[in-house]
Amino acid sequence: MSESTVHPETALVPYVKDELGAGERARVAAHLERCERCRVALADVRAVLGALAPAPVPTEPHWGRYRAELRARLARRARPLRWWQRPMPIAVSAGLAAALLLFTLRPTPVEKPATNLTQIEETTLGARLDLLEHYDVVARLDMLDALDEIRQLDVVPVNGQ
Repeated sequence: MSESTVHPETALVPYVKDELGAGERARVAAHLERCERCRVALADVRAVLGALAPAPVPTEPHWGRYRAELRARLARRARPLRWWQRPMPIAVSAGLAAALLLFTLRPTPVEKPATNLTQIEETTLGARLDLLEHYDVVARLDMLDALDEIRQLDVVPVNGQ
């Protein structure tokens, strides 16, 4: 194999980076003019090296400002919340205030005193009617006039017992 047929595969990267000496660079350039395969490989090397180019270096942060911001955040966290800034005491106090308001504004029931004693007597007798039906004496009594006798029914003998 002659020197012109040998492909400079290992010299392509230094050729792109311009790291070859003048003689070697001229030899690779002459080969690239004659060889289509090496020109395609050179384009691939340039694409890969372009993709691997280092990213721009980020600017150096201002450490004094960073530390000041960090201290301020830590100071805000360390400061205890006042009682009105916490959600639980607010909820409890609002609930108590609402309960107190409802308790004081609710209408109080007004009970009317029973003025009609006849209604009370009728209710009491009506509740005991099933008991009174078994007594023969009750049929002969006027219930409203003989209330004292009705109260004493337990002691009145019935059917001779």
